Amino acid sequence: MRFPEGASAEALALTLAIADSETDVGTKVTLDADAGKRNPSISFHPVPHTLPIDGAPILVTATATSEEDGVVHAEAQLPLSLRREDGSAPNAELAHGTTNEAGEVTFSIAKNALGTPGPLRIMVVHEGGPESAPAKTEIQATRVATVQLEVGFPTEPVSSEDGFFLSVRALAAGHPVETGSVEVAVGETVVGAGRLAPGGNGQVPVAFARNASGTATLQVRYISTEPWLRPAPASVATVATKGPSPFRRLGPLLGTVLLAFAAFALRRRTERKPPQKKSEESSPYEAQVTLPLPTPQEVGELVGRVVDRHDGTPISGAVLTLVGRDFSGGILAESLAEADGTFRFSAKHTAGAATLTVQAPFHRESQISVGPASGAIRVTLLSRRRGVLDDLVTWARNRNESANRREPTPAEIALKGTNSAISAWASAVEAAGFSEAPLDAEREAAVGALRPAAEPPRESAVVPVDAASKRAP
Repeated sequence: MRFPEGASAEALALTLAIADSETDVGTKVTLDADAGKRNPSISFHPVPHTLPIDGAPILVTATATSEEDGVVHAEAQLPLSLRREDGSAPNAELAHGTTNEAGEVTFSIAKNALGTPGPLRIMVVHEGGPESAPAKTEIQATRVATVQLEVGFPTEPVSSEDGFFLSVRALAAGHPVETGSVEVAVGETVVGAGRLAPGGNGQVPVAFARNASGTATLQVRYISTEPWLRPAPASVATVATKGPSPFRRLGPLLGTVLLAFAAFALRRRTERKPPQKKSEESSPYEAQVTLPLPTPQEVGELVGRVVDRHDGTPISGAVLTLVGRDFSGGILAESLAEADGTFRFSAKHTAGAATLTVQAPFHRESQISVGPASGAIRVTLLSRRRGVLDDLVTWARNRNESANRREPTPAEIALKGTNSAISAWASAVEAAGFSEAPLDAEREAAVGALRPAAEPPRESAVVPVDAASKRAP
């Protein structure tokens, strides 16, 4: 921009206007200038889009130049101020300095001067002087920090099968981190997960199978939900584990006995009731513990609790996905169940009809139709162990023709089955249902693949007749 000939050395108001167009609305900006003063141009070099706030002091460099007769000159000895602007600190000064002969100045910012991680606007300002007009440049930047976990690893042996809670606290640049979650793994297997609470604290439920006393190496890592929070390397420690109690070791045997008894009782109860009242019977997997449902905090909010269908215990870390039932069928929102199994979806995510899909590593998936008036719901998931056993018992009950004979156990089906496919399936069900190893989706699918595709032909009750015996004497 050049001033016209005859312009006096006094303050001018310059207007930059952009006219309306078919696609854009016009705008106008007014710039203060002084024909008798230099008009500096300030820029960042390089542009600091990312500001790490948990390491060494941050260095930011700015350059000031001016143009005269088409030639660009470095602005030396120009006082500049570096400032930040966000919700907590409008126009707060971070540092100040004076440009050198090359028109450059480097600001050093203390790591605690930028506040908490997140977006902010930083600017370099020249207030003006006797020979130079005011100038300013600004950019949008992001303060990033690494999340460090303080983990209270147990010092005494823990029961890995019964489960235990791991205390954690998350910090970034000295500030508590209240978003995101913590995941615990043994090797490549995730054995626990939980969200962080106010103050950056969390109680992560951990459970995994161990056949005997020994040790387990736990890897605890932070899972970020914000781009400005970066996970530190996992915290690793070896904890002592204790094997199951003697009563626990009787689990497979007791499970077989109880399964046979439950199937027999279920059959007897079914025989005594008329067919039209069968739907009124309670499920054999009805929860024994009923935990209260959370209360919605806003109109239209969808809240609930995810529990085990058999014993009613909460399922922590279950993945909940809301999928719209309109023509798009897109994902509306996702969430993780808290340590107590509770979850919440905002009213903005449940404005219309949707399908809630709930998944957990060792439980079968469940889908529920929800809508604006769903309120508080209880989601019950059937464990994969009980699912495969239930499939076999139902199959055996449907094949049992004797009203007085009890339902067979998986082991009995495997030993007495006249069909090799049925025997193989029953053996796989027994191994999966009563093993101490976790039953995940892959193993459940492998067991299900062994189920015979169709009912095998029943053995004939007619004794075959030798062709020779049919001849006349």
